Amino acid sequence: MSKLLKGIVLALVVTAMLAPVAGAKDTQRIDTKFRKLGLAGFAFLKVAQGARAVGMGDAFVSVADDVNAIYWNPAGLSHLDRPQFVFNYANWYMDTKFQSGAVAFKTPKGVVGIAVMTFDGGKIPERTISQPGGTGKNVAANAWTVDVAYAFKPTDKLGLGMRVRFVQETLYDEKRRSPIFDFGTHFYTGFRSSRVAMSLRNFGKDVTTASLGLYMPLYFTMAGAMEVVGKKGDPAYLTGSIEGSFAVDFEQRWQFGGELWLLNTLALRTGYKANHDAESYAFGAGLKGKFGKRQVTADVAYSKTVDLLQSPLRLSVGASF
Repeated sequence: MSKLLKGIVLALVVTAMLAPVAGAKDTQRIDTKFRKLGLAGFAFLKVAQGARAVGMGDAFVSVADDVNAIYWNPAGLSHLDRPQFVFNYANWYMDTKFQSGAVAFKTPKGVVGIAVMTFDGGKIPERTISQPGGTGKNVAANAWTVDVAYAFKPTDKLGLGMRVRFVQETLYDEKRRSPIFDFGTHFYTGFRSSRVAMSLRNFGKDVTTASLGLYMPLYFTMAGAMEVVGKKGDPAYLTGSIEGSFAVDFEQRWQFGGELWLLNTLALRTGYKANHDAESYAFGAGLKGKFGKRQVTADVAYSKTVDLLQSPLRLSVGASF
């Protein structure tokens, strides 16, 4: 058991460290002195999905235990014991929108998840030097993804998961497509309810835009979580989580989150994102109730951004059956 876990940890860490180096060959890069800004393409992949996770300040990799795990740490899907689905909506910056949906179900060999995500950049009028008032055409700016994930438990404490993702992005008249991969682990330590987790997201081949070489927005996270008051299923319990993240195009980031459940019906969430360029603290709430044999959830989250940008609101609706 210990050898298996050590092997997984070593593989993820080495992959995260070597991916940027391997992608740098024969590619034009933006020269940045202090931060690695501007090195990654497919920027829409960086936007968090799911109101529950966002309400906790994105500190969700080690907490993920429902269908939303497909977006954060596919290993978290291994904890599902019955089918679940979720629909997410985010009113993003400058009148752009994100919509995503996922479903996951258990099989005799593990848990399978399927998800889609779309980004709508709205209508952007085309303007040129000779026609500053507009050409009458609109510039396309949209993207979508289709995901398939698989998770299983080699032991009762360890969950492993992988997601394969096909992405397409349209910028003006240029379309870029690529497959990318996510990997994750989720391990209960045996000390109270503490668990540790790791995820490697957006691992894939570099892309080129207007002759400029760009990395995939690779993101490696190490995280921990535990019920600091009570335990899951109690009338009231509080979960705390902390994460350290390493992005290919930014410095190290930290996320801190908390989730308080009352009467297994009402959830109150808060979080803080340290060393993030746009967002800082977040708040969220959720409701959970039973309708027959189905358990229905509804979540909302608000994340504060810098003054020049509107603070986005996210909504999620899901159910298990």
